[in-house]
Amino acid sequence: MILLIFRLFHRTHLLESNPAGQAGRPAGRTGRHRRKVKKRSAERKRSASWRTFSKSTNSCLVCKSREMKPIYSGILRKCLNCGFVTASLTGDRVKIDKLYHARYFQGEEYMDYQKDKVILQKNFRRRVNQIFKLAGRENIKSILDIGCAYGFFGEVVRTMIPEASYQGFDISQEAIRYASEHLNLNVIRANYLESTADMQFTDACMWDVIEHLQYPDRFLEKIHTELEPAGRLWITTGDIDALIPRIMKRRWRMIHPPTHLHYFSSQTLRHLLTRKGFEVQRISHPPVIRGLRQIFYSYFMLGKNPGTMVQKIHSIIPPKMCVYMNTFDIMFLMAVKKG
Repeated sequence: MILLIFRLFHRTHLLESNPAGQAGRPAGRTGRHRRKVKKRSAERKRSASWRTFSKSTNSCLVCKSREMKPIYSGILRKCLNCGFVTASLTGDRVKIDKLYHARYFQGEEYMDYQKDKVILQKNFRRRVNQIFKLAGRENIKSILDIGCAYGFFGEVVRTMIPEASYQGFDISQEAIRYASEHLNLNVIRANYLESTADMQFTDACMWDVIEHLQYPDRFLEKIHTELEPAGRLWITTGDIDALIPRIMKRRWRMIHPPTHLHYFSSQTLRHLLTRKGFEVQRISHPPVIRGLRQIFYSYFMLGKNPGTMVQKIHSIIPPKMCVYMNTFDIMFLMAVKKG
């Protein structure tokens, strides 16, 4: 219902540039045409770094097939063998590192990550409780958090499992500084692939991370070596085979390279994990708690050039207002190390 209301507001926003008495007729170059031009300009600005990126290899990350078909005007490529979807362009590490600066968490992909701490931690507590249910609280002894951001999950771990050790990795300087100085967490600013963890872990977490990684296969290989025997890997990421992505296609909210590079389905993610020495034991699509301001921002402002009405609607949404919802396009996965 809330999304339908947002859609109605969005439709009103699109029509606001029509002169009075011309309903149902497109506005001229000062109206709808101008908005379309601004939208295209905003999209080009957001993906300007693509021009510095080099062409990726033609082989599929999951099955190694070379039969890759361009989709969505060439923005993405889809494997004709296994169905895996990836961005058509990929960047070197230096360029990708530069994507995750302070603005990424405040005004780019996230409206304001820090102000959403309460809502984010509600979801993290739900995930920890799910981990307890599936693995047993007594078995969670050491946690590796890849893409730990500001450390909000690490703080939840310290509260709910104080006896467990924790280590987080992230490439964002601002986020790691906050996690270290304000939350006093054991975090490291580094590319995990180029770092050495302090210990072996019973559990590793990648919360909304794997889609951002240039080399997710290499991350999985390294995680496998640093997990204890029968150690567990927990992942959340979008499911491109879910109903909403099938309907929305290019307009699905998760499709925004270069920050999101890979688009898994439950089948392709299972396939990749199996190849890298894991046994997938559970995949579900649980509900999450979302802030209404962030929902509105993601649907109608992220990567766009929002009009006056959209900005006004966004400004009047209470910051702490949230909703318990399930769009069934976010996967929660549990895998266990084999061998």
